[in-house]
Amino acid sequence: MLLVFYETTTACELNCIHCRANASLEPAKNELSTTEAKNLILEISNIEGVFPMLIFTGGNPMLRPDLFELMKYARENRVAFSLSPAVTDRLDDTALEEIRKEGVSSISISLDGSNSKIHNGIRRYDSFDRTVELVRKAMSMGINVQVNTTVMKQNVMDLPEILSLLVDLKVPVWEVFFLVKTGRGTTAEEITALEFESVNLWLAGISPGTINVRTVEGPSINRLRIQRLREVNNFDMELFRFLDGNTDRSMVGTGFDVQTPRQRIETLFISSTGEVYPSGFLPVRIGNVREKTLYSMYSSSSVLEKLREMWDHVEGKCGYCSYRTLCGGSRARAFATTGNYLSSDPLCPYVAEIAH
Repeated sequence: MLLVFYETTTACELNCIHCRANASLEPAKNELSTTEAKNLILEISNIEGVFPMLIFTGGNPMLRPDLFELMKYARENRVAFSLSPAVTDRLDDTALEEIRKEGVSSISISLDGSNSKIHNGIRRYDSFDRTVELVRKAMSMGINVQVNTTVMKQNVMDLPEILSLLVDLKVPVWEVFFLVKTGRGTTAEEITALEFESVNLWLAGISPGTINVRTVEGPSINRLRIQRLREVNNFDMELFRFLDGNTDRSMVGTGFDVQTPRQRIETLFISSTGEVYPSGFLPVRIGNVREKTLYSMYSSSSVLEKLREMWDHVEGKCGYCSYRTLCGGSRARAFATTGNYLSSDPLCPYVAEIAH
C-alpha cells in the first residue's frame, strides 16, 4: 500500500504547539492550483504495483476552496481518499454530510487530551467539546473515524484517560504519534527515552478487541510486541503472521499488512507547493511535482531506496540491533536531532542485541 499525504494548504485557524506544517491563518504563496492538484490525483491513480490511498491534509484542508471538487475528482478517478481536517466551525454537520457523499474512506480527528484543559492547551483553540461531538456524529453517519493523538510532555500522563474516552466513544482506530521536533514542534517538549519505552510497552499491551492501536514515529512498538509474546508464549518468529497488524507507520518500509507479514506500507508527502518528501516529518527533498512526475520520483529516488531497505543502511546501534528489520528506528526523529536520517533513533533506550 502507498499512502500519499497531500498538504492541500498550510492555512489553519488553530495554533497547535506541535504543528508540523507551522500553519498560519494565511496559505503559503504559490500553492498548487486546482488544475495542478487534479494532475497530481491523476498521477496517483496511474501508479502501478501498489494500492494508493490519498490523504487530504494540511494545515486545515477545509480552508481549501476547491476541496470538495478535488474529492469528487479523486472518486471519479477511482483513487481512494481520506481526510484529516481541523476541528473548526467549517467542519459542521453540512460539511460532514458532503464529505460522506463524496465517498471518503475515513476521516482522522485529532484529540490530544481527555479534557478541555489539556486538549485546548495543546491546540491553542477551544475545540475539545466539538471534537468529541464530531467523533460521535461522524460515526453515527457511517463515516469511518480514526482518532490521532500526539504524545508530548503535556499529555503523556493523560494517555490512559484518552484511551478510556475513546473506548467509551467506540472509536475503532487510535493512531498515536510521537512528537518529532519539526515545524512548530521544535519548541514543544518531548518525552524522555524511558517514557517513550514505557508508553510503547503500554500500547503494545492494549488488546485489539479494545481498540486498534497504530503508532507513528514509534517503531519500537514492533520490538516490544515480539518481546512480550516471547516472554509469555515462548514465541516463535514464524508466528509473526498472526499478529493483529496494528503496527508503526513511521516511514517507508516499516509497516506490515494485516494478512501478509512484512508487506510494506510506503508513504509519500506532497507539500502545498508540490515538494515531495518521504513523509511530512522527514523533510528530505525528493523533488517537486511541478518538475517531475510523481511516479518517476517514487520509482527512482535514492532516498526512498535506502528507506525501503533501511536495515542495510541504518547506522549506530540501530544498524546492529537484532530487531532492526522489525523496527529500524524513527528516521524522522534521527533527522530532526542529528541531520542524518540514517543515524540511530535518539529516543530509543533499548540496549541492542547484536544481529547475526
